[in-house]
Amino acid sequence: MRRKSFTLVELVMVMVIIGLLAAIIAPKFTSQMEQAKAANTKANLDAIRKAVKLYYSRNGTLINTTLQDMVAEGYLSKVPVDGFLRRNTVLTGDFSVCTPAGCGMGMGGWCYDSYHQIVLPDLPDTLEPDGKSFCDY
Repeated sequence: MRRKSFTLVELVMVMVIIGLLAAIIAPKFTSQMEQAKAANTKANLDAIRKAVKLYYSRNGTLINTTLQDMVAEGYLSKVPVDGFLRRNTVLTGDFSVCTPAGCGMGMGGWCYDSYHQIVLPDLPDTLEPDGKSFCDY
């Protein structure tokens, strides 16, 4: 008579193989997610900076201009979100010095300094997954 089920040893071996594959793949997937978030933040940062430059070239000043003003005037379709915390809040002030701890409160979104024409991500840690700083981008 032939049996039609798997033995306990066979089931355990399959579970061990699946566990090993998951242990190998999970860290690579996590790393790819962090790199995608960094790329998204860089792309949005670049879009905001281009809008700031265009606004400045057309108007000759940025003093007392907010990113919301640039949205209202069509330089940005909306204030984009950062890639990590997915927030589009904007802090304004003097951010002429970027620190590894972040430019503002580290709550997500952006730090905008109209006087120095600076836009930085407001992240708790302004380092990319590869160790570079968003301040240098």
